[in-house]
Parts: sequence; C-alpha cells; structure tokens
Amino acid sequence: YPGLVEWFHEKGVGILVTTDCCSTNAAEAQQAENLGIRVVVTDHHEIAAGRRTPSLLVNPKTDPEVATRRGDLTGVGVAALLTRELLARASRPELCARGFDLVALGTIADHGELGASNRALVARGLDSVLAAERPGIEHVRAALDLDDGALLRPEQCRRLAAVFATIPSLTGGSVGYDV
Repeated sequence: YPGLVEWFHEKGVGILVTTDCCSTNAAEAQQAENLGIRVVVTDHHEIAAGRRTPSLLVNPKTDPEVATRRGDLTGVGVAALLTRELLARASRPELCARGFDLVALGTIADHGELGASNRALVARGLDSVLAAERPGIEHVRAALDLDDGALLRPEQCRRLAAVFATIPSLTGGSVGYDV
C-alpha cells in the first residue's frame, strides 16, 4: 500500500496505527517513517525470523509471559486492549465500551480461538450486538433475518461477522465469506 502511505503523508497524517498482519508490511512502515509519520503496529501474528520489527509494535507474542496470558487475542483484540489503555491514560475509560460490538464481530470474523482473552471480549461485545446500537449492525441483522434481541447462536454470530469480514474484499483486500 505505498500509494496509501503517500496519501496519508499528503494529508498531513502524523501517526499511523495499524492492526493485524502489519508487522509483515515492513516496506510500508519504513516508507511512512521516512516521510515523518510515526507508525504503531498492533498485531497478533508470529513475527517471522529475520524480518524487521517495527519500532512501535504492540504484540503479545513478543513477550513469552504476556503470550501465555494474552496469546489467543486476534488483531482486533490487541487493538482493543491498546485502545483501553490509551483511553484510561486520557481519563476517558467510559469510551472503551462503545467498541466492544466491533471487537466481538472482528474476533469471530478472524476465526479467533475463544481462549480466556477472546472469550471475555466476545461475550461483552455480543451484548452490544444484541442491543443493536449501530444502524449498520441492525441493518445486517435484519437482512440476515436475525431476530432483534434474541440470543445469537454460534452459526448466526459467524454469519453476522462474515458480512463485515467480506467488506474489505470489495476493494480486493480479502477473500471474505459467502454468506
């Protein structure tokens, strides 16, 4: 995505926060840094041997002790925990709850293992999905004929999350799912 990095630079972006797989986009991270953009990479994948590690990397797998407790997190889970920490430091922790629905859907769409960390995030987020507080989620639930307020079964969660996982495929970014 070198063109996108250049576009960010032209728009005056000073910090770029990425999630999921971006620790493998070393060329783009280096390009951004060369243009004066600070790059923060949040990721959950193993870092390949010999690959340049981004200077600001948030990844539970870089520390064996943290990996034991948080190694099951998906990319969206790592980004959510970083967000929680930043909002706490900004004395705005109440804002964190607004995104748990997206974290749940992202975790399910990424086929995240429901270990302790992911399970807690998904459970909390599905409550928000059920409340249908976002028009987009409400619309997709209606299109998939998922009852308002009804407890979602695992297959329904996967169908709902698959719609959001498919969106990047419209631009060629991911294969997505056939719902």
